[in-house]
Amino acid sequence: MKILFVYDELRLDIPGFTGYTHEGLMTLSACCKAAGHQTDLLHITQPLSDDDFGSELKHRDFDAIGFSSVSATFPDVRRLIPVARRLYPTAPILYGGVHPALDPERSIEIPGVTAICRGEAEDALVELLDRLQSDGDISDVRNFWVRVGNNISRNSIRPLVTDLDTLPLPDFDLFDVPNLFSTREKTAPLTASRGCPYMCTYCSNHAQREQYSNKGEYVRFKSVSRTIAEAHQRLSKRSGSDIRFLDFTDDILPLRKQWFDEFAERYPKEVGVPFACNILIPLIDRHVVQQLKAAGCSFIVFGLESGSERIRRLLRRPRMSNEDVIYATRLIKDAGIFVASFNILGLPTETPAEMLETVKLNAQVGTQKTNAFHFQPYPHTEVHRLSVELGFYHPDQDLYNTWKVGPVLRNTGIPDELIIFLQRFFFPLVLLYRFGYWLSPRSDHWIDAAITRLVFPYPSRMARLTALWEYVYRAAKHVYVRFIMRFWSRRNRHH
Repeated sequence: MKILFVYDELRLDIPGFTGYTHEGLMTLSACCKAAGHQTDLLHITQPLSDDDFGSELKHRDFDAIGFSSVSATFPDVRRLIPVARRLYPTAPILYGGVHPALDPERSIEIPGVTAICRGEAEDALVELLDRLQSDGDISDVRNFWVRVGNNISRNSIRPLVTDLDTLPLPDFDLFDVPNLFSTREKTAPLTASRGCPYMCTYCSNHAQREQYSNKGEYVRFKSVSRTIAEAHQRLSKRSGSDIRFLDFTDDILPLRKQWFDEFAERYPKEVGVPFACNILIPLIDRHVVQQLKAAGCSFIVFGLESGSERIRRLLRRPRMSNEDVIYATRLIKDAGIFVASFNILGLPTETPAEMLETVKLNAQVGTQKTNAFHFQPYPHTEVHRLSVELGFYHPDQDLYNTWKVGPVLRNTGIPDELIIFLQRFFFPLVLLYRFGYWLSPRSDHWIDAAITRLVFPYPSRMARLTALWEYVYRAAKHVYVRFIMRFWSRRNRHH
């Protein structure tokens, strides 16, 4: 049986975006192929009209369709599934990914959907395809909610796959690897683990973990040998490009000491390619930083989220003071490792002054790259419930398909223009405060006064400044994208 995966990965803020690999889909494809099935992929990286989507389907051969999305692209999937159903009235249409796991009720109600998948899909999808191939009954396949006439069969969820090494290597043939945006940036993403042990209230991890009977085993690491094998797999898929950097997208790479000790010893000898990873500030000490540096880590990203300790307590972030953040990032920078941060603006009950605290803490620690996003209340997370209880968010409201469009909370008492202004100007403001701290430790008070008196009270002024910055940013992004695309096209022709 042949399944067509439809993966919606729109990034409207990047012109000419061609996407990244998706390890989950590549692993599913490998499992399906190992069981004798065939796979294909429709990778949506630019907006598609209904007619264009229909044309894409008509040019492909398949027996079943499997959509995958996160919550931000749920509106697109909800629009496209009925299109597929009109064109293929008898084909099984499946929907999996993070969003249906978090919001199954709205997902199963999409007109035309046959079944939605909750939980890990490797074994479940193979079983379902086996049954479809033999014209069997799929209504009781675990991990799936299946629509049978006017009824829905809500099946239980299988235990987690505890030994990730038992899964086949990801199927890279599923993606057009040479033309991916990540490949043009000379980067290949991969993971060494699944899951996160922490209970941050804005993150989907805690909501997903509760589904499983063996939720105590939610965090699982591949063996170091398997991780190195996957690193070599990524590097062997160059196809005329030159991958020079691996990006470990795990929630926290140095989470387990024994595993990381072995990784830090073997990776530089057996792989030797620079890499990036995510870390957690409370786990950072001088020894861990030395291990990361010796292993070849050249880029670290940490989740700050907020510079306000009150907001971090609200988010149930692992305990860390602002002094802890400053100390840990100083260790990283002193080791010569590039530091970037994740930050969220517009959180429930957050004040403009607390948003500025986030800017100022980034300035104090000297982050060399900042990622600032508008808050998105993912379904059935703790902060989603808080946002609904406070009247800031309707539970059926859709999220934006990018974190950078604008705030989704309403009636918070803070103008949208202020939050958008801070998000767009986040890094320039970080640089402004950093320069101020260089002049005087107390210069932040002068900058605070200037911003809160000359900018914050005037929404139209912030809107004009934001529009100007957006124009400059998009022009710079366009030049960057055109440059790397032209460079890699020319390089591939020479090869």
